[in-house]
Order: sequence, then structure tokens, then C-alpha cells
Amino acid sequence: MRWQKHYYRGLTMGGEPGTQDHQAKLRLSEFVDKRLKGSIAGSVAPLLPTFFRNVTALSRAKHAKLGLRKDNYAFAATMPLIHLAAIECAYAARDYPLAFTDSNPPRPVCVLGALPGINLHVNQAGQWRRDCYLPAAVRRFPFITLVNREKPDLLTLGIEEDSGLLSADAPDKLLERNGEMTALCKEKLQFTAKLASEYEATEALCDKLPKDLLMSARNVAPPRLAGRSVIRELRVIDPERLQSLPESLRAEWQANGWLAALEAHVASARNWQRLLALEDEMSSDVRSREPVPSL
Repeated sequence: MRWQKHYYRGLTMGGEPGTQDHQAKLRLSEFVDKRLKGSIAGSVAPLLPTFFRNVTALSRAKHAKLGLRKDNYAFAATMPLIHLAAIECAYAARDYPLAFTDSNPPRPVCVLGALPGINLHVNQAGQWRRDCYLPAAVRRFPFITLVNREKPDLLTLGIEEDSGLLSADAPDKLLERNGEMTALCKEKLQFTAKLASEYEATEALCDKLPKDLLMSARNVAPPRLAGRSVIRELRVIDPERLQSLPESLRAEWQANGWLAALEAHVASARNWQRLLALEDEMSSDVRSREPVPSL
């Protein structure tokens, strides 16, 4: 007798319907590390975002000679998805397809590749693709703001200590000889603080985003990309449902900039074909470098 597939069909051995909650397949979400990373000189690091592994507060004594190596993005070469702040969507939508993670709440990302471990916009030399928008999360690294437990209004500049971008040999120093921050370091502190504020505003948008406003990214991605593991769990804004939102809600979202971000998200769908073309281009380059077997 051929395989009856009772289990997959949710049937008993007698062919009768089984339990209503029967599941033949379960797709689990990615692991998320929600543990606090501990106390750092009276400060607490936030849940560490992408790229960060070993954050510590910038120290006048320990990091007196550190400098920053600029314009190398090799650290992002294995990231096919990078989180965005809502304010970035209009800029990122010009170059990348945008999506939301299938999480609760969903979070906006720019899609930089369809295969795990591959960012199609970073080359082997660590350079970002020319004339393409550089996400703020990439520009911020290896810096991050740390909030003081006792003084929430006091921000401390944290650094990813293991980053190859920080070195005593780098000419652009973080600290002056007297221990004060250099202009570069002050600029990074201001930028990271501003970005943290924008991420908070984005969280507010994500918390209020109606679930039925999102649909599977497979509805807009090319068939060759839609089934990829990076893409298949992503969500995108349904343009028809966005247009049918109540006028009062649209006016509220227009006032705080959310509507513009979501409309840019919808417009970014034109870049899915561009992503596919970049993947084909990379595949062609790889094949051209393969040695030709001798006869």
C-alpha cells in the first residue's frame, strides 16, 4: 500500500479528521537575545542591535590612543537585512526594497540580499556600492549611546571594543591629549543619540501598525527570490489597504511623518527586480572567476 500521509493531512489512521490544532510544519522565529548585557560604569547597554557584540563605555584611560578607520564596511558584508528608522525610509527606498520583519511588533528593514550571509552592496574590499544610501545603523557603528541608570538624561558614548574599525594606528583620534573628546567623537555622540531617538519614534509607529496592513513579501518579490529563507518571512505594506485607511488616521500619520515612510515603503517594491539583477551579476562574477577545467 502506498504512503497514506495521514499525519500530513491531519487524519486519524481510520481516515477521520484529527484534532483541530494539528500542525504538520512549524516555522520558528529567529532567536532574539533579550538579556541585558550588564552594567558598564554605571550605565546599561540597550539590547544590543545588529553588529554589536562587546560594548563598553569610552574610557579616557583605556582608549586614550584609539582612532577610527573610516569607509570600511566589511562588518556589514554578511547582513542581508539591516534595520531602519522610519525617517530613513524615503532615502533607502530609492535603492533597496523595504520590508518589515515578521515579529511583534514588526520592524522596518532594507533588503540587501536574498541569501543568508550575503550583502550584495558590500564588495570584497569592504566598500559599499557607490551612490547607494548608507543606512544609519551602518554609519553609527562602532558607536552606540549608553543610558546611565541613575541619571537617564546623561548619555555615555559606548564603543564596540572588538571592532577592527578602532585602532591606535588610525589617524582620526577619539580623544584629545587632555582626555576631552575630539570633534569627531562629539559628532559621533550626537549622531548616535539622534539615531536612538529616531528608533524610539519608529517603535511607536510599529506598535500602532495594524496587522492587516501587512502582507507577505512574496506578493511583490520576484518568484526566484520569494522562496528564499531571507525573504519568505518578511512582510510588506499592502498599498490598497494603506489607501483605504480612515482619513482621520491618515491625517494623524501624515502629521508625524509616518505616512510618508509607509508610502516610500510601498514605492520601494520597484527595487525587487534590481536586487535580483544584482544577485545574477554576482553569480556571473563568481562563475567567471572559476578555473576552466583542462581537457
